[in-house]
Amino acid sequence: MGYYPIKCIHCMRPFRMEDRCVKLDPEEIRPLNPEMDKNTALNHEYEINEGAAGNRRQDRQILYKKLWELREEGVIESEEIQNINISPEYRNIPECRKDFIQSVVVKDLEISGQKISGTVRKFYCPFCHNEIIPMAGKMPMYLVSLLGPSSAGKTVYLTILHMLLSNRVYSLPQGMLSFTNFGAVGKEFQKFALNIRKKNELPSTTQENRKDPYLLRVSYTAYPNSQEINKECLLGLIDMRGEMLQGEHNEALMDYNVPQFKEADGFIMMVDPETLEGVYNRLPGQLFGGRSIEQLDMILGSMKEVIMSCITDAIGKIQCPSVVALAKTDILQKNYAQLGIPLNQPVIAPNFRMVPGTNLGAAYYEPMNLSTRACIRYLSGTLTNFLDTTFRNPYYLSLSALGNMVRIAGNRIDNHERIRPLRVEEPLLRLLMEFNFIPRFYQQDFYYDSAAVMEKWGRERAEIWTPPESVPDADGGKKRRRGHSDLQK
Repeated sequence: MGYYPIKCIHCMRPFRMEDRCVKLDPEEIRPLNPEMDKNTALNHEYEINEGAAGNRRQDRQILYKKLWELREEGVIESEEIQNINISPEYRNIPECRKDFIQSVVVKDLEISGQKISGTVRKFYCPFCHNEIIPMAGKMPMYLVSLLGPSSAGKTVYLTILHMLLSNRVYSLPQGMLSFTNFGAVGKEFQKFALNIRKKNELPSTTQENRKDPYLLRVSYTAYPNSQEINKECLLGLIDMRGEMLQGEHNEALMDYNVPQFKEADGFIMMVDPETLEGVYNRLPGQLFGGRSIEQLDMILGSMKEVIMSCITDAIGKIQCPSVVALAKTDILQKNYAQLGIPLNQPVIAPNFRMVPGTNLGAAYYEPMNLSTRACIRYLSGTLTNFLDTTFRNPYYLSLSALGNMVRIAGNRIDNHERIRPLRVEEPLLRLLMEFNFIPRFYQQDFYYDSAAVMEKWGRERAEIWTPPESVPDADGGKKRRRGHSDLQK
């Protein structure tokens, strides 16, 4: 028994269970006597009426006290303990082996000159004094920062992700994975999704007042004969406002965002291909909204400066699990010839994706990782150098939130039914593997033949395709070798 490490979803700072705060407000204390509860409600109604009558009173300052402070004062009469069966990797942490306090009963707690007794069930962050979500401490919590310029489409990405994850179960070799969204930000993305379905309208840039993460409750249900166990976790995705990375200096927002950078458990770096000099130099200028190459350089420069000043100057390379996602790959698919990208590259092959129920290992991930990194290096050496010096060992993949069938004009699309998301959920799957929440599934039994996908793609799409040669392998069978298109010659 014990509890999982606690983090505030608002400021992302971690703290001990004993450091959770109680708000010194009579409304936070549920009276043990129902009659007392009735009197409290009457007094509260009187105060509202008194204010409405014009009798002005000065707002009192709300104070907070930590659990250990209340214990030292001797006002905690009893504690409600919830038994939580924590997973083995947390049992070696001394703090996590302590009993989890679900609620406390206080007696004669002094608030504004009055002594109040009752039950406390709400707790608050010791740093920002926002309310701690009830599930904190009851399951692992992973907070992920979503980075990238304002043009990378992070909000659209999260909206499509919301639409994909709703009521969907992912079948994995040893279990099933499902997602449930909750919280105010989840409702916001629900509205965005409704606008797409009803109005063909895409969400705009991240709003300044959206500071909290998009929260997902992740459930993993193991198959009966597997070696895995059922488990749950909380996954929070922080949509970091792109303007913050492009020279828009908002000190209040910076004070809020810097901890979100430093305390994140993982990162998803969204790369907009339209900001890469290799794309700019090879495609018509009208695709870039009239921006010059100097403006694109400024966007990348500002982004690198903010990330370095917020993170890498203090901690060096980002060590935690990270994904570099090359977004809008539909642009690369539509313009592969002008860009000089071979058609058999996984980065632009829409059929190259994980097969449900098969492995998530090297046979799928390594071709995607290597080809996406090679594509970014080919299109922008400057960004490649920045990524190499910022992230220790990121995983690279390409994705498209909308696919290449829809037509976009401003913030509208022609038909939402033509949306064909490509690999949108895979950054989450990869990070959940890195967090050791789901198995890595590297067993040979689940390997997927990615070469067959390449061969099919080449036959159907390449102008000239050389069929792969068949050569004997070690056991006398036939081993296939990848063909090539004329763009590779």
